[in-house]
Amino acid sequence: MYKFLKKNKKKKLVFMEIPLLIESNLMKIFDTIIFIKAKKSIRLKRFIKKGGDKRIFNILNNKQ
Repeated sequence: MYKFLKKNKKKKLVFMEIPLLIESNLMKIFDTIIFIKAKKSIRLKRFIKKGGDKRIFNILNNKQ
């Protein structure tokens, strides 16, 4: 991630998707953080559409 940020440091905007941003204590390196929330049913549909299994989804969802 740091390599990516260094490579793109002259860009006006850089977007990143970091699922464990808070747990990884990486919030301090970003100027702005935007949280996007989706209903569980929508996330499940997307996960299954990508070839995921409902049981695996439930395990991952419970760990978040």
